[in-house]
Amino acid sequence: VDTSGDVAYPWRFYYKMINNANIVIDAAATATGDSTIINRAVGEALTYRAWAYLFLVQIYGQRYVAGQSNTQPGVILRLHSGNEEMARSTVEEVYTQIHNDLNAAIPLLSSYSRTNKSHFDASVAKGLQARAYLVQGNWALAAQYAQDVIANTAGNSSSTYSLMSNAQYTSGFNDYNNSEWMWGTHIQEDQTDDFGNFGAYMSRNFNSSTIRTAPKAIYVPLYKMFPSTDVRLKNFDVTGLHTSLSLPSNYTKRAYTSQKFLAVSTTDSRGDVPYMRLAEMYLIAAEALARNNQESASKVLYKTFMQNRDTGYVQSTNTGAAYITEVLNSRRLELWGEGFRWFDLKRLNLPLVRNATGSNHVSTVINNVWTVPATDNRWTLLIPINEIQNNSLCTQNPI
Repeated sequence: VDTSGDVAYPWRFYYKMINNANIVIDAAATATGDSTIINRAVGEALTYRAWAYLFLVQIYGQRYVAGQSNTQPGVILRLHSGNEEMARSTVEEVYTQIHNDLNAAIPLLSSYSRTNKSHFDASVAKGLQARAYLVQGNWALAAQYAQDVIANTAGNSSSTYSLMSNAQYTSGFNDYNNSEWMWGTHIQEDQTDDFGNFGAYMSRNFNSSTIRTAPKAIYVPLYKMFPSTDVRLKNFDVTGLHTSLSLPSNYTKRAYTSQKFLAVSTTDSRGDVPYMRLAEMYLIAAEALARNNQESASKVLYKTFMQNRDTGYVQSTNTGAAYITEVLNSRRLELWGEGFRWFDLKRLNLPLVRNATGSNHVSTVINNVWTVPATDNRWTLLIPINEIQNNSLCTQNPI
């Protein structure tokens, strides 16, 4: 419903980020001083604005359909600080602005060697371009930007990445200094929010009520798609006991639960949070190339990626739709828990299906079965009631 906090929070959060970015961008027009510092600030602000709009348009706008005009309502394009009444721009107009911002940001950040990965640089802006073009079904440009990142063409040393080792892959996903991480957040010890951190909800070992009683679990049919030699499976325990973690006795032990994300300890929920990794770029490039009639080139990249994750992997003999499905399933496993699946289902116009016999997804309300058709209005969140009441030009989404 439009009064729900789940509806209001993303809108409020991303528009706050946009307003902060707009303050920086507006002030830069009359700023004096070191042009290098000004350019870096504007470049990062433009990237933040593009990133925020990419989330907003996917959450509150109907899905982008490649080859169509995409005049369906998107979100409000606020390009200057302030809260004046404004109508929603079309989905197409929002994506155009996203690319305009990123195209402007990349040269401004091209010589910026950032001090840590919580900052943006040109490689992250290119990664966001790849994401946006993938959503739009612009396969050529999605592949181009993802391959640019893979090839380390962003123009500065801070954007040199490499796929992580198998040992790193099973070490807890909690260190943004990992060579594969492109962008992430480091939680400072003196700035932590014990029960508000990512680790307080998604880790396996922190002592919070949600982790003790409802540990996060992988969909069993997805787990069973992959061979035992795939290192990514080692982040899920088919027994649920997690003996290596020595969990206290009051922790629920349920099969196929995750230990992909680990907090510092049972009493410290900190753990760095990944927002963008090199693996995503490989998977974007592999999917986009395959969909753009460049399957051979796709398989070369995909093999490089998969042989890092699975020592027994040999180049796929699948072709066409079957090969693309293979890549998409790998994307599901690779990015599990990092916030991509809902958006992937929406962009691909696929239903949510969690109804396999023997699955570990438990819900007494719906008798262990959960399906949402691709045509369901719930794929497009309602605009928060506060925006509708205070902005007479803003229209509501269908209920």
